[in-house]
Amino acid sequence: MIISEKKRIFLNIVVTYLRALFAMVCGIFTGRWLLMSLGKIDLGLYGVVGGMTYFMSFLSWPITSAVSRFYAYSVGQAKLDSGHGVEECQKWFNTALFLLVVLPITLVLLGYPLGIYTIMHWLTIPYERINPCLWVWRFACANCILTMMKVPFYSMFTAKQNIAELTLCTMLETILNVFLLYYMVNHPGDWLARYAGWHFISVFMITLLVSIIAICIFPECKFNYKYLINKERINQLCKYSGWMLFGCIGALAKTQGVAILVNKLFKPVANTAMTLANTISGHSNTLSASITTAFAPAITNACGSREYEKMRRYVNLSCKLGSYFVLIFIIPLLCELNFVLNLWLKSPPEYVEGLTICILITLIIERSSSGYEIAITAFGKIAFYQICTGMIVILTLPVAWIMCYFKPIVYSVGYALILMKFLSVIVSVYCAQRLAGLSFVNWIIKVLIPIFSICTIGLFVGYLMISIMEQSILRLFLNSLLINIVLLCATITLLFDSFEKQQIYKLVYDKVPFIGRFIRI
Repeated sequence: MIISEKKRIFLNIVVTYLRALFAMVCGIFTGRWLLMSLGKIDLGLYGVVGGMTYFMSFLSWPITSAVSRFYAYSVGQAKLDSGHGVEECQKWFNTALFLLVVLPITLVLLGYPLGIYTIMHWLTIPYERINPCLWVWRFACANCILTMMKVPFYSMFTAKQNIAELTLCTMLETILNVFLLYYMVNHPGDWLARYAGWHFISVFMITLLVSIIAICIFPECKFNYKYLINKERINQLCKYSGWMLFGCIGALAKTQGVAILVNKLFKPVANTAMTLANTISGHSNTLSASITTAFAPAITNACGSREYEKMRRYVNLSCKLGSYFVLIFIIPLLCELNFVLNLWLKSPPEYVEGLTICILITLIIERSSSGYEIAITAFGKIAFYQICTGMIVILTLPVAWIMCYFKPIVYSVGYALILMKFLSVIVSVYCAQRLAGLSFVNWIIKVLIPIFSICTIGLFVGYLMISIMEQSILRLFLNSLLINIVLLCATITLLFDSFEKQQIYKLVYDKVPFIGRFIRI
């Protein structure tokens, strides 16, 4: 059965959002189980050592983005010329498959000995934990290779907008992880290296399943040795990826560089706090990313088929829906964070509350411009954008170091992340205006100011409830419910224009008529 584009977007949003909720609920238990099984020190070491693959897989993100962009653009071209579009996509698949087998193996061969040296001589690691950390590093390297090799198959699901099907497959990985962590918490032992090994095995199993499905259902995913080594296509992928390298290096400095800075300036428990804060942020981001994931191929398809007005509508709707779906989780969490952390972890590590607040704020800022960034990559004119934003994000590490120098507390790192993220978003929207014809003023008036107003209203209501009721699970439930009701009303009133309200209503009404009658906007 053929599904229309709007219904496909709605289906993708619903399935990925439900998957995000499922992962978040599982994460509430598994995060606590992981802390109980590994302990505060081992959890911090797992985050630092496992994250060192950023140093060798920094090319993964730009090449993944490049493959997804050329796939989706070819799918858009297929609307104008079906036969040519399918053949183009098949050529890109084979070229990507060749690159993403050779590249990760080469990177691991170069990066593996550097990681061993870092663990043995540079990081602050208790002597008795060095050997388990070495095994964590080995499994992380293997996982790095696997993660890059799966890109040609996963990206095809995204480009063809079969995101719901991909989501259902990857949900199995979450289920496997829940069973393992439940077993770990009931069978105490030295789990640091064994957990890293299981993580690799679970990723391998799901990757194999998704790859087999992609080969079976997509004619584009067909191996053809004639298309494997095409200098022109390899050059296009490398050129596109090369400009995105600036952003990737910035992400490297902001993630692993900051983690190492925290490790060197503060106690290992600060790394544990950072890991837990990023875990909470990751669950929040997954909810909102379901919107971005659903709209990204549609935006690129519209660009490929030269439907620019449709593309602009999707861009704005992506920013607004993405921001709303992240706020309905983050605002209640910010209001009840202390209680939630104590309920979740019983004895939260030092610094985790303050770092979580900082990282959640950066997530809100980031989501306000997500659609504009997709539009830039869809057009393919990314050189100026990547140079500007890449340089800003690269400065995150020195700015964090300077702020820690003048105020030597771990929260200075969080303040630096907020500042640099805001500057990066401003530059991103400006570049979208210059490269993709999107309006900077429109973003400020119709996206940024309404989002700030909605946040203020939600926080006011949340803290008002806190001043009235004593801390309890009942207050957490009632406060979250009240905040979300207020956020929904404020979002409908302040964020969406009349056309967007009508489009959202049609999507919901077509799929769920009973609910649609009661949410008529």
